[in-house]
Amino acid sequence: MRSLVVAGVTVSSLSTSAPPASVSEPARAILAIDPDTLRVYAVPAASSCVLVHDSARAPSMAASSSASPILLTPEDPATTPVAIHYSPDSLAIVVAFSSGEIALVDPTGVTPHTVVGDIDDGIIAMAWSPDGELGVFVSTTGGVFVMTPQFDIVGEAVVDASSSVNNFVSVGWGKKETQFHGSLGKEAAKQTLGVISDSLVNSDDSATRITWRGDGKYFAVCFIDNTSKRRAVSVFTREGSLTSTTEPVPLLHHVIAWRPQGNLIAAVQTLPSRQLQVVFFETNGLRHGEFSLRLSESEANILELAWNSDSTVLAVFMEKGAKKCIQLWTMGNYHYYLKQELYGYNGDISGFLWDPEEPLRLLVAAKGGSLLQTCSFIPVVQTSSSASSESSQPVIVTDGLYLLVTPFRTSNVPPPMCETKVGPFSSPVASVFVGENEALAVLLADGSINVVYNINDSKAFRIKRVEYTPSENIWIRQIVFSNPSNLLVIASSLDASLPDAVLVLEIKTVSENESVAVTATSRIDEIPGAEAGLMRLTADLRSANVIVESSNGLVSELFVSDDMWLPEIITELPVPCPWISSINVGSDLKTVIVALSTRNRLYINSRLVSSEVTSFFIHDQHIILTTMKHTARFIPLDVAFEEDLDIPEAGASLHDESVRRVERGSRIVAAVPGDMKLVLQMPRGNLETVYPRALVLAIIRSSLEKLDFRNAFLLCRKHRINMNLLVDHSPKQFMENIELFVSQIEDPDFLNLFVSSLGEFDVTKTMYAPVRTGASEKAPYFEFGAKVNKICLAIRSALEPLDKVKYVTTRLTSFAKMVPQDLEGAMRAVKDMKSVSLEETESAMKYIIFLANSNLLYDVALGMYDFQLVVMVAQFSHKVRSLGFSILSENSCQDPREYLPFLSALKALPKNRQYFRIDDHLGRHSSALHHLFEVVAESESSAVTSGSGDAESIFSSEVIPYISKHGLFKLGLEKYEDNRPRLQQVLVAYAEFLFSKANFAEAGLMFYMANDKQRALQSYQSDFRQWKCALSLAQEVKMDNSKVVELAYELAEQLTEKHEHLAAATVLVDYARDVLAGIRALIKGSFWEEAIRIAHANNRDDLVDSEITPGILAEYENMTDDLKEMATTFQKQRSRLDIVRKEFFAHQAKVDAGEYDPLLDSVDMMSDTTSMASSHKTGFSARTGKSTVSTGYTAKSRRRAEKKRAAGREGGFYEEEFLVNNLFKSVEKSNNLRPSVHSLVTALMQRMYLKEARALQRIYSDAIAIMQECCAGVFEPENIANKGSAGKTVEEEKIAYMVKIGSLPPSMLPASMAPDGTLTEAEKKRDPKYPEKPPVFSSQRFGFDVL
Repeated sequence: MRSLVVAGVTVSSLSTSAPPASVSEPARAILAIDPDTLRVYAVPAASSCVLVHDSARAPSMAASSSASPILLTPEDPATTPVAIHYSPDSLAIVVAFSSGEIALVDPTGVTPHTVVGDIDDGIIAMAWSPDGELGVFVSTTGGVFVMTPQFDIVGEAVVDASSSVNNFVSVGWGKKETQFHGSLGKEAAKQTLGVISDSLVNSDDSATRITWRGDGKYFAVCFIDNTSKRRAVSVFTREGSLTSTTEPVPLLHHVIAWRPQGNLIAAVQTLPSRQLQVVFFETNGLRHGEFSLRLSESEANILELAWNSDSTVLAVFMEKGAKKCIQLWTMGNYHYYLKQELYGYNGDISGFLWDPEEPLRLLVAAKGGSLLQTCSFIPVVQTSSSASSESSQPVIVTDGLYLLVTPFRTSNVPPPMCETKVGPFSSPVASVFVGENEALAVLLADGSINVVYNINDSKAFRIKRVEYTPSENIWIRQIVFSNPSNLLVIASSLDASLPDAVLVLEIKTVSENESVAVTATSRIDEIPGAEAGLMRLTADLRSANVIVESSNGLVSELFVSDDMWLPEIITELPVPCPWISSINVGSDLKTVIVALSTRNRLYINSRLVSSEVTSFFIHDQHIILTTMKHTARFIPLDVAFEEDLDIPEAGASLHDESVRRVERGSRIVAAVPGDMKLVLQMPRGNLETVYPRALVLAIIRSSLEKLDFRNAFLLCRKHRINMNLLVDHSPKQFMENIELFVSQIEDPDFLNLFVSSLGEFDVTKTMYAPVRTGASEKAPYFEFGAKVNKICLAIRSALEPLDKVKYVTTRLTSFAKMVPQDLEGAMRAVKDMKSVSLEETESAMKYIIFLANSNLLYDVALGMYDFQLVVMVAQFSHKVRSLGFSILSENSCQDPREYLPFLSALKALPKNRQYFRIDDHLGRHSSALHHLFEVVAESESSAVTSGSGDAESIFSSEVIPYISKHGLFKLGLEKYEDNRPRLQQVLVAYAEFLFSKANFAEAGLMFYMANDKQRALQSYQSDFRQWKCALSLAQEVKMDNSKVVELAYELAEQLTEKHEHLAAATVLVDYARDVLAGIRALIKGSFWEEAIRIAHANNRDDLVDSEITPGILAEYENMTDDLKEMATTFQKQRSRLDIVRKEFFAHQAKVDAGEYDPLLDSVDMMSDTTSMASSHKTGFSARTGKSTVSTGYTAKSRRRAEKKRAAGREGGFYEEEFLVNNLFKSVEKSNNLRPSVHSLVTALMQRMYLKEARALQRIYSDAIAIMQECCAGVFEPENIANKGSAGKTVEEEKIAYMVKIGSLPPSMLPASMAPDGTLTEAEKKRDPKYPEKPPVFSSQRFGFDVL
């Protein structure tokens, strides 16, 4: 789909005193190039000098300077040069003369002409291999000589058509008699063509041609066979061995060119109809396709063929009448297009040569070689740059005299076909531009200009010639429309001293005229960089900018000021970029240049954006790119500054809209404005239309902002976009326009699809999150979990005034979609359809059965007490299941033998009894109890009116058991709080229920409220914490004193067992009157002061000496021993902790030094935790792999592992954890001992045991000092050695270690080992757990300063 546009022209002209060619001989020139010095050497035909043109591939594209000619001095003055070649090995020009002389010529002209060889028979052709290592010479007698750069012969052969190695065998395939001739019938098979009288064409120059394959392994020679007097092509190996000779081809021309890729040899043939065509041969000599040159033998004489270096363009040098031209042909989708026709300097072309390194640079010689034009081409897609949604987005393909037009908005016609074929023009098309209203500005090869209108109508398009003729020395290239009245073209002068300029033609179109008048012309000179040559001229209809780029990278905008066109520099690109476009950015609409170089570098102004871009296109809201990674990327245009235009980072999400995979080698042809179509062309030429998610989402968002909900919905439906985007894009706007949404969608099926797709998630934060991560976070519009319900309610509200029958399915869908499902509301909607017709009711019922569990619907209908609905649900769920249409596996088939007797039994019951049975059946126990209350009330009313009733019986036998069974005591208490007798029964039932649940305190309270004090006392007595209520109630019921004492002893025993010594002493002293037992209880609890008070209060001073004082001394002995042991243990564990940490760091140092693999260290592999893997930190057993965690340990193994972990066995993985935690607990224990120490010291002092009090205080103080000193460096996180392995498995640690030692690349690290990787609870439990912060020693007082 690309056209070749002339991007630059360089002219090199020099004067020479070489003798002119003879009049009868055409002014031809022989060319050669030095790829290192960029010099071009030209030898005019029948001349004795070499013309030198410097810098044919000048980077600046400026006019090149020229060196002096080099004279040739052959031994035979009458001889003429046959071919020349620049030899990089000898740094000289190899010249082959017709006399057979081979000479080396110094390019500088310093060294004289040197003869290095001679072929006696003379030379008629010479060609060197692409690598310059071998040269082929053909003598006048047909001898073929293969020589090295030192002119040593390595192979000899003779060209002869009869000496082919491969003899072709005909098997009868493809005979005319056996072929199908269509409408011509069988008679066509009998017709014979005229016999070709001559096997040579009239224009044959009798010369021999040599062409090499691109890899230098084969060469071909086109020659005239002396026997058959016809042209033939023989293929030879690099060593000169004959491989094949082509099959006989009549009227084969003398030109030949081997495609550098090596698959085809091109030649020219005249058909019996005298039409010219290019034919192709394979290496084995067989024909392989052809294409027509669209000219007859009388119209053109083919002079030369040549492929460019990358085999994409075939140049055909021909003579058309009095002028010579070069046609450039390209192939796409197996069709050859004529892309350019170059006439050179006034139609005078002496020869041409492709640049060996720049594929699209052609060197054209004129005036016998004294004038050299260097033409650079670029492939461009000629399409509209309009942003109008009315544009058909035409893509124009140039093909000779015709333009192939395809409007991609409405059709995708694969090339070489097209929607409209515009033409023919008077001359082949050179350049074309699509302007406003899709008018075409067409520049032809002869310099004339045409304007084409109505291009999309194959019958009504109009071609009008612009009445303008350029001056003789001006070459016009690249044409654009700046507006419908202005045409701009690049004008290059054949005078090398004049810079390029832009010509402006003001035109006026009159519809009835066949031509377009030029009302004024102007010239824009002094364009920045014009002295280096202008490379690109383009106009962007989207931004209304006219952009021109020079060959040195200066990009300028052309604008009109005071009726004058002026240039203004926009930016300077780091390198010249053949493909440029412009956009307007920001509120001030700043012009920004987007440019792509031939090295795949994309620039935005002068900033490099990417180095792997193969094509780009400016769309409505994006810059679309294709990359060398075979992806399409999308740069959003909604930015405030040019610096924000950048390729978004490709996310890991599957829904990343900024990237899309495309086929390898894809290039962008066009993206339709206001649409989602992106047209790509594959390397083989076929087209593919895709709908990238970025463009789809952009159109959907644009439609939503315009409140075009229907278009947005249809796009979501067509392109499988989550429907939640319709809401989440702007929830407030959607909710405010819900009625408009419903009216636009209209179709109930579409509304059903939308409602069923709703979800509580926000797709604008997940799958369709904005590409620009810097966008401000919007506050959630819906409360968590309320989105679906609110939308369903709003949809139903919007449907209220509309047709109830038409939208019944939508209402049902909204009920079924709510969380939880509002099936009762759905059944009410179905019930409402009864007022319409039974048929509609049944249809609605069938629909809701599709959406919900039929069992639930059956229960809902039953709960509505509507037996007709119940029967319908049962019947239709049976039909749906039998037909296999149910979408829920839970739907069951209701058996009529099951539900009909049940319903019949219900119908026979009274109303409240019926409702009770239904609610009880459905598990609605609260509602069922209320109906049972109504049954009791009805029975009471019946007893009043008729004198008969069994209300009390029903209450006692049904209500109370039902309340107890289902725990509905609160309802019972509320119902009968004013009915004392029935309230009492409810309270007793509740108390019994609580007692059965071991809730003795509340059970006792309920029994007490029911006035059942004995059972209340029994309840209180069962809970030792209620000892006060039990003893108080015992006295309230006037219990016998002996039983009170017995109760007191029983409660005191329970309290003592629970270490409630103070409460036990109170019970024993106050209720059992046992002072001794009470004091002993206080001594057990170390309540010394209370024990002494009780003894004195009850006049038992003797107990102070006999019980309390011995108890104080005994406690003193125990506490001193405990404090000493605690301090000693603390010091031992602290010392062990230092050893553990030291060993760990020593072990880790060896691992880091790579002395051994820690994964092979299986120390205690099975000792600490069964099946746990080794850690790279200590080498000890640590945890299991993830597969084990997923299934989990058995309960027994988990208990065993936890027990071993808590034991903290020496040398185990968890030893450091055990030691640190134990030290922390010891500090907490010391803090907890302070009140006890203070109480004991006080008691010792009261009993005058000062020595013991002082010793206890000192021992505790010393222990605290030791512990404070040892705590330094224990609990700080930086001092912890074994921090665990973050829950990683053995496999992950092995990979991590191999990465560390260099055995694996870092990319092999699992994702779970990333710093932000999260751990499961099971993984977290594997690692050691330490206190979050160091312990704090208590400052509470524990002694006396006097001691």
